[in-house]
Amino acid sequence: MDKKQRIKKILYIPLYLLLLSLVGYLLLVLAYCIPTSSMEKNIRQSAEFIQREGKQSMLTNKENSKLDSYTDALMLLTAGFESKETPWIASLLSEREWNETGTTEDILYQRYVENKAFESVGYARYWHGYLVVLKPLLTVMNYPNIRYVLVTIQIGLFVYMIYLCGQRKKQLICPLVILWLYWNPVTTMLSLQFHSMVTVTWLAIIAVFLLERRRTMNLYRWGMLFLTVGAMTSYADLLTYPIVSLGIPIVAWLSLQEEELVAGVRACIQLSAFWGVGYAGMWGMKWLLASVITGKNVLAEAINQVELRSGAEVVDAGTVSGVQIILRQIGAGLTPVMILCGICLVFMVFYKMVKNKLSWWRMILPYAIVGSYPIVWYMVLKNHSYLHFWYTYRDMGVSLFAISVFLLRENRKTNKGE
Repeated sequence: MDKKQRIKKILYIPLYLLLLSLVGYLLLVLAYCIPTSSMEKNIRQSAEFIQREGKQSMLTNKENSKLDSYTDALMLLTAGFESKETPWIASLLSEREWNETGTTEDILYQRYVENKAFESVGYARYWHGYLVVLKPLLTVMNYPNIRYVLVTIQIGLFVYMIYLCGQRKKQLICPLVILWLYWNPVTTMLSLQFHSMVTVTWLAIIAVFLLERRRTMNLYRWGMLFLTVGAMTSYADLLTYPIVSLGIPIVAWLSLQEEELVAGVRACIQLSAFWGVGYAGMWGMKWLLASVITGKNVLAEAINQVELRSGAEVVDAGTVSGVQIILRQIGAGLTPVMILCGICLVFMVFYKMVKNKLSWWRMILPYAIVGSYPIVWYMVLKNHSYLHFWYTYRDMGVSLFAISVFLLRENRKTNKGE
């Protein structure tokens, strides 16, 4: 590749990111054109259902079974808020009803069932891309019925993904099933908040399988795919467990390649950089658009939140250490089923590796790099990770997936006599 082509490809990245941002913005503007009166009845029924179900209800006695009714109510309030601004501004401000003492579940019930009035507050630092789907859905169905849609989407994508694995890489089926169990799929299917990252991750893996068949795919084009995934993550997510949309697809991509050690490491770094540009760039575009178009200093607000979430100070816990944060994540994901799966997998694979005297170290570094991403993420966002461990623990699924895929990949090579 000559210098001119290299410069052209580099310049294409910010232009592509700008295009993604404008498309995302226009989709939100269209969603905000939907009259909130058409959602009123279904949001009222949703508020009544959440009130009956209870706040932050748990399906079992484990933290990973907790439903995030707080954020789901926040999303419903945002979707139904009747703004005085035009859709061009309202879609950037992302306002909702609010008061200092009430939870979002209570505010949702009081607003739509008891018809109480509230102040408004903006949440402009996030894209709230989920509104592109949630607002239209609320015109025809309520929260319980939306859950059926989420269940159908997640199961449908998972089945299709497993089908593609069966065709292309059967060794990924077991790690993907273990990963889904680790995430507690019932919880991710019943919470609006948790649905986005699972869906984006499954779509990314499906894209990897479908595009891998094309001979025209080079590392730059793979990078643009991961940039798109990073942008989608920023667009749809409310800072739950975003690193899974990077780590899981990269591991799936690595398992399909026959890269040597140096090439594998270089590919991991490059694809991760593309994802990071998409993720951070999409956030930055939202802050810039919102600040310029609304006249509010959204950028300053976002920077303040970044400083807060990255600090080690936690209310009622003081200064927390990295070890405390990581142990909190591990504890949330440990269930009897996962412990049994882990023991069986490790015992089976290591037995065969020792028996066949495999030099497994030859390819472990790329998987080890990706497997360390959750630890890095927790160290960057200490405050957020410690407080919300009951769902941020799902980032650890990247480490679990990387380990299991690598072991099964190398075990298969041994059995084939490679």
